[in-house]
Amino acid sequence: CEAPTVRAQRLHRTLQDAISEEEGAAAELERAEAVLRRAAARAKASRTALAERLDELASRPLTVTVLEKTLIGVTVNALRKHATPAIAAKSERLVRGWKTLVEGSKTWGTLATGGAAPAGAASSSRAEALADRVLDEVRDEDGRVERRR
Repeated sequence: CEAPTVRAQRLHRTLQDAISEEEGAAAELERAEAVLRRAAARAKASRTALAERLDELASRPLTVTVLEKTLIGVTVNALRKHATPAIAAKSERLVRGWKTLVEGSKTWGTLATGGAAPAGAASSSRAEALADRVLDEVRDEDGRVERRR
């Protein structure tokens, strides 16, 4: 039987590792989002790069916390109206998957396998509020999508 101090230290290390991993994932996702925004600005010349970025985002394991922190859902949601049908469809599937993630408070990678929600998962009303904050479009008075921070 372990001493309480040893267990607390082990738990502390585990939590610190999880936090570091989450921060690293958020930083990577923010870099990917910056590239995605630049690619969207020159979409006519870079449809292939944009589609590849969307595929990359779809394959990344994400958490609700990372989605909320980066607000990448706003950027990808705007691409649902893209002139290229393939990009619009990929964006639609990605946003729909993220909404499912937020509503279920699961890691993106566990959606296909039906994995359990993490300990301390948000209640359904909180998940709905997060989905609204993260994935809804915000329009200015001219009808343009604006970015929130």
